Amino acid sequence: MSRRINSFIGLALIAGVTTLPNQAVLAQSSTDLIAAKAASCPALPDVIWWKTTHVKIVRYVDRKYSGDWTPYIIKWENYKKKMQGILDGNGTALVKSRDIRLRGKQLAEHIIQIEERLVVTRCLKDKFSGQVAQNGTGNSSGDRINPNVHQASLVNGPAISKEDQIASIVEAKLDVEVTARCDGDTPTFQVTNLGDKWPRLAAISIHRTDGNALVSKRRMKLANSQQATFKIRKRGKALRGEIGIFVQPSWAKRPFRYDTKIRCK
Repeated sequence: MSRRINSFIGLALIAGVTTLPNQAVLAQSSTDLIAAKAASCPALPDVIWWKTTHVKIVRYVDRKYSGDWTPYIIKWENYKKKMQGILDGNGTALVKSRDIRLRGKQLAEHIIQIEERLVVTRCLKDKFSGQVAQNGTGNSSGDRINPNVHQASLVNGPAISKEDQIASIVEAKLDVEVTARCDGDTPTFQVTNLGDKWPRLAAISIHRTDGNALVSKRRMKLANSQQATFKIRKRGKALRGEIGIFVQPSWAKRPFRYDTKIRCK
Protein backbone atom coordinates (compact mmCIF):
# COMPACT_ATOMS: atom_id res chain seq x y z
CA MET A 1 0.00 0.00 0.00
CA SER A 2 2.82 2.41 0.91
CA ARG A 3 4.51 1.69 -2.43
CA ARG A 4 1.31 2.68 -4.28
CA ILE A 5 1.04 5.92 -2.32
CA ASN A 6 4.68 6.79 -2.92
CA SER A 7 4.30 6.06 -6.61
CA PHE A 8 1.21 8.25 -6.78
CA ILE A 9 2.97 11.14 -5.02
CA GLY A 10 5.94 10.80 -7.36
CA LEU A 11 3.69 10.96 -10.40
CA ALA A 12 1.88 13.98 -9.00
CA LEU A 13 5.16 15.81 -8.47
CA ILE A 14 6.33 14.96 -11.97
CA ALA A 15 3.03 16.15 -13.40
CA GLY A 16 3.31 19.36 -11.42
CA VAL A 17 6.75 20.04 -12.87
CA THR A 18 5.73 19.32 -16.42
CA THR A 19 2.77 21.69 -16.26
CA LEU A 20 4.74 24.73 -14.99
CA PRO A 21 4.59 27.56 -17.57
CA ASN A 22 7.69 28.27 -19.62
CA GLN A 23 8.60 31.90 -18.78
CA ALA A 24 10.58 32.37 -21.99
CA VAL A 25 7.57 31.28 -24.03
CA LEU A 26 5.28 33.63 -22.08
CA ALA A 27 7.65 36.54 -22.59
CA GLN A 28 7.93 35.86 -26.34
CA SER A 29 4.15 35.52 -26.59
CA SER A 30 3.73 38.89 -24.86
CA THR A 31 6.30 40.46 -27.20
CA ASP A 32 4.50 39.12 -30.25
CA LEU A 33 1.10 40.33 -29.00
CA ILE A 34 2.37 43.85 -28.26
CA ALA A 35 4.18 44.03 -31.61
CA ALA A 36 1.07 42.90 -33.48
CA LYS A 37 -1.15 45.43 -31.74
CA ALA A 38 1.36 48.24 -32.34
CA ALA A 39 2.00 47.34 -35.98
CA SER A 40 -0.43 49.93 -37.34
CA CYS A 41 1.39 52.79 -35.57
CA PRO A 42 4.01 54.67 -37.61
CA ALA A 43 7.63 53.56 -37.55
CA LEU A 44 9.95 55.28 -35.11
CA PRO A 45 12.41 57.77 -36.62
CA ASP A 46 15.92 56.44 -37.20
CA VAL A 47 17.95 58.01 -34.37
CA ILE A 48 20.97 55.85 -33.61
CA TRP A 49 21.26 56.78 -29.92
CA TRP A 50 17.63 56.07 -29.03
CA LYS A 51 17.85 52.28 -29.50
CA THR A 52 14.19 51.55 -28.80
CA THR A 53 11.13 49.84 -30.27
CA HIS A 54 7.35 50.00 -29.93
CA VAL A 55 7.49 47.03 -27.55
CA LYS A 56 10.15 48.59 -25.32
CA ILE A 57 8.20 51.84 -25.06
CA VAL A 58 4.98 50.04 -24.09
CA ARG A 59 6.78 47.99 -21.44
CA TYR A 60 8.59 51.02 -20.07
CA VAL A 61 5.34 52.96 -19.61
CA ASP A 62 3.76 49.91 -17.99
CA ARG A 63 6.62 49.50 -15.52
CA LYS A 64 7.49 53.14 -14.81
CA TYR A 65 4.02 54.75 -14.90
CA SER A 66 1.68 51.78 -14.35
CA GLY A 67 0.24 52.24 -17.84
CA ASP A 68 -0.37 56.00 -17.52
CA TRP A 69 0.95 57.54 -20.74
CA THR A 70 0.37 61.19 -19.82
CA PRO A 71 3.57 61.86 -17.77
CA TYR A 72 5.67 60.03 -20.36
CA ILE A 73 4.30 62.16 -23.18
CA ILE A 74 4.70 65.34 -21.13
CA LYS A 75 8.39 64.51 -20.60
CA TRP A 76 8.97 64.21 -24.32
CA GLU A 77 7.02 67.41 -25.01
CA ASN A 78 9.22 69.22 -22.49
CA TYR A 79 12.32 67.72 -24.08
CA LYS A 80 11.20 69.03 -27.46
CA LYS A 81 10.68 72.50 -25.96
CA LYS A 82 14.18 72.42 -24.49
CA MET A 83 15.73 71.53 -27.85
CA GLN A 84 13.62 74.22 -29.55
CA GLY A 85 14.90 76.76 -27.01
CA ILE A 86 18.50 75.82 -27.83
CA LEU A 87 17.78 76.16 -31.56
CA ASP A 88 16.06 79.52 -31.12
CA GLY A 89 19.03 80.74 -29.11
CA ASN A 90 21.51 79.65 -31.79
CA GLY A 91 22.88 77.07 -29.38
CA THR A 92 24.43 73.63 -29.67
CA ALA A 93 23.22 70.29 -28.29
CA LEU A 94 25.85 67.64 -27.64
CA VAL A 95 25.24 63.89 -27.97
CA LYS A 96 27.88 62.80 -25.47
CA SER A 97 27.93 59.07 -26.26
CA ARG A 98 28.59 59.75 -29.95
CA ASP A 99 30.50 63.03 -29.59
CA ILE A 100 28.01 64.57 -32.03
CA ARG A 101 27.10 68.26 -31.92
CA LEU A 102 23.70 69.33 -33.20
CA ARG A 103 23.07 72.90 -34.21
CA GLY A 104 21.28 74.80 -36.95
CA LYS A 105 19.82 72.52 -39.60
CA GLN A 106 20.85 69.30 -37.84
CA LEU A 107 19.22 70.37 -34.58
CA ALA A 108 16.07 71.42 -36.47
CA GLU A 109 15.94 67.95 -38.05
CA HIS A 110 16.33 66.34 -34.62
CA ILE A 111 13.39 68.37 -33.31
CA ILE A 112 11.32 66.97 -36.20
CA GLN A 113 12.41 63.47 -35.14
CA ILE A 114 11.27 64.19 -31.59
CA GLU A 115 7.85 65.24 -32.92
CA GLU A 116 7.71 62.06 -35.02
CA ARG A 117 8.41 60.03 -31.90
CA LEU A 118 5.62 61.91 -30.09
CA VAL A 119 3.23 60.96 -32.92
CA VAL A 120 4.21 57.31 -32.48
CA THR A 121 3.86 57.56 -28.71
CA ARG A 122 0.37 59.06 -28.92
CA CYS A 123 -0.62 56.23 -31.27
CA LEU A 124 0.67 53.67 -28.76
CA LYS A 125 -1.22 55.47 -26.03
CA ASP A 126 -4.46 55.08 -28.01
CA LYS A 127 -3.87 51.34 -28.36
CA PHE A 128 -2.45 50.50 -24.92
CA SER A 129 -3.76 53.17 -22.55
CA GLY A 130 -4.83 51.56 -19.27
CA GLN A 131 -3.50 48.15 -20.29
CA VAL A 132 -0.44 46.44 -18.88
CA ALA A 133 1.79 44.15 -20.93
CA GLN A 134 1.95 41.24 -18.49
CA ASN A 135 4.81 38.75 -18.31
CA GLY A 136 7.00 40.99 -20.41
CA THR A 137 10.68 41.49 -19.95
CA GLY A 138 13.10 43.54 -21.91
CA ASN A 139 15.54 46.38 -21.90
CA SER A 140 13.88 49.78 -21.84
CA SER A 141 17.10 51.77 -21.45
CA GLY A 142 16.40 53.67 -24.66
CA ASP A 143 12.90 54.68 -23.69
CA ARG A 144 13.60 57.50 -21.28
CA ILE A 145 14.24 61.09 -22.17
CA ASN A 146 17.40 60.96 -24.23
CA PRO A 147 20.16 60.49 -21.63
CA ASN A 148 22.97 61.57 -23.93
CA VAL A 149 21.87 64.99 -25.09
CA HIS A 150 22.56 68.03 -22.97
CA GLN A 151 23.08 71.69 -23.64
CA ALA A 152 26.69 72.41 -24.57
CA SER A 153 26.35 76.13 -25.22
CA LEU A 154 23.63 78.70 -25.73
CA VAL A 155 23.93 82.22 -27.10
CA ASN A 156 21.13 84.72 -26.50
CA GLY A 157 18.73 82.03 -25.36
CA PRO A 158 15.16 83.16 -24.66
CA ALA A 159 14.79 81.38 -21.30
CA ILE A 160 18.28 80.42 -20.17
CA SER A 161 21.17 82.79 -19.57
CA LYS A 162 23.97 82.37 -22.07
CA GLU A 163 26.34 81.59 -19.18
CA ASP A 164 24.21 78.69 -17.95
CA GLN A 165 25.39 75.15 -18.54
CA ILE A 166 22.83 72.34 -18.31
CA ALA A 167 23.59 68.62 -18.14
CA SER A 168 21.35 65.57 -17.85
CA ILE A 169 22.39 62.47 -15.89
CA VAL A 170 20.37 59.34 -16.69
CA GLU A 171 22.41 56.40 -15.47
CA ALA A 172 22.99 54.41 -12.30
CA LYS A 173 19.27 54.79 -11.47
CA LEU A 174 19.62 58.58 -11.61
CA ASP A 175 17.45 60.96 -13.60
CA VAL A 176 18.96 64.30 -12.70
CA GLU A 177 19.39 67.72 -14.28
CA VAL A 178 22.39 69.79 -13.21
CA THR A 179 22.51 73.52 -13.97
CA ALA A 180 25.62 75.67 -13.53
CA ARG A 181 25.45 79.46 -13.64
CA CYS A 182 27.34 82.51 -12.51
CA ASP A 183 25.63 84.74 -9.95
CA GLY A 184 27.98 87.63 -10.48
CA ASP A 185 31.36 86.06 -9.75
CA THR A 186 29.87 83.23 -7.66
CA PRO A 187 29.62 79.77 -9.29
CA THR A 188 26.20 78.32 -8.49
CA PHE A 189 25.04 74.76 -9.13
CA GLN A 190 21.48 73.46 -8.95
CA VAL A 191 20.79 69.72 -8.84
CA THR A 192 17.19 68.68 -9.65
CA ASN A 193 15.96 65.12 -9.22
CA LEU A 194 13.56 64.36 -12.11
CA GLY A 195 13.22 60.67 -11.27
CA ASP A 196 12.19 58.54 -8.34
CA LYS A 197 13.24 59.26 -4.76
CA TRP A 198 16.86 58.25 -4.30
CA PRO A 199 17.06 54.92 -2.46
CA ARG A 200 20.12 56.01 -0.46
CA LEU A 201 22.48 58.95 -0.07
CA ALA A 202 24.48 60.37 -2.95
CA ALA A 203 27.69 62.37 -2.61
CA ILE A 204 27.68 65.70 -4.46
CA SER A 205 31.22 67.02 -4.75
CA ILE A 206 32.46 70.31 -6.17
CA HIS A 207 36.05 70.77 -7.33
CA ARG A 208 38.44 73.13 -8.96
CA THR A 209 39.04 71.39 -12.26
CA ASP A 210 42.68 72.44 -12.19
CA GLY A 211 44.10 69.53 -10.24
CA ASN A 212 40.66 68.26 -9.17
CA ALA A 213 41.02 69.99 -5.81
CA LEU A 214 37.96 69.34 -3.61
CA VAL A 215 36.07 72.51 -2.67
CA SER A 216 32.90 71.14 -1.11
CA LYS A 217 31.21 67.77 -0.58
CA ARG A 218 27.75 66.95 0.75
CA ARG A 219 25.78 63.73 1.07
CA MET A 220 22.06 63.98 0.52
CA LYS A 221 18.95 62.07 -0.54
CA LEU A 222 16.59 63.87 -2.92
CA ALA A 223 12.91 63.13 -3.44
CA ASN A 224 11.20 63.44 -6.82
CA SER A 225 11.33 67.06 -8.10
CA GLN A 226 13.45 68.15 -5.13
CA GLN A 227 16.27 70.61 -5.80
CA ALA A 228 19.55 71.34 -4.05
CA THR A 229 21.48 74.58 -4.70
CA PHE A 230 25.19 75.10 -4.05
CA LYS A 231 26.82 78.55 -4.09
CA ILE A 232 30.61 78.50 -4.14
CA ARG A 233 31.69 81.81 -2.67
CA LYS A 234 35.22 82.89 -3.44
CA ARG A 235 37.70 83.60 -0.71
CA GLY A 236 40.36 85.82 -2.16
CA LYS A 237 41.94 84.14 -5.18
CA ALA A 238 41.47 80.60 -3.88
CA LEU A 239 38.51 79.68 -6.07
CA ARG A 240 39.36 81.49 -9.25
CA GLY A 241 39.23 79.38 -12.37
CA GLU A 242 36.91 76.64 -13.58
CA ILE A 243 34.67 74.83 -11.08
CA GLY A 244 33.05 71.43 -11.71
CA ILE A 245 30.42 69.26 -10.00
CA PHE A 246 30.08 65.47 -9.81
CA VAL A 247 27.19 63.37 -8.47
CA GLN A 248 28.13 59.93 -7.10
CA PRO A 249 25.29 57.70 -5.86
CA SER A 250 26.10 55.27 -3.05
CA TRP A 251 24.04 52.51 -4.69
CA ALA A 252 26.01 52.38 -7.97
CA LYS A 253 29.49 53.24 -9.17
CA ARG A 254 29.97 56.06 -11.66
CA PRO A 255 33.41 56.82 -13.10
CA PHE A 256 34.58 60.24 -11.98
CA ARG A 257 33.89 62.93 -14.57
CA TYR A 258 32.46 66.39 -14.16
CA ASP A 259 28.74 66.47 -14.84
CA THR A 260 29.05 70.12 -15.73
CA LYS A 261 31.64 72.89 -15.29
CA ILE A 262 31.64 76.67 -15.23
CA ARG A 263 34.12 79.54 -14.97
CA CYS A 264 33.01 82.82 -13.39
CA LYS A 265 34.96 86.07 -13.60
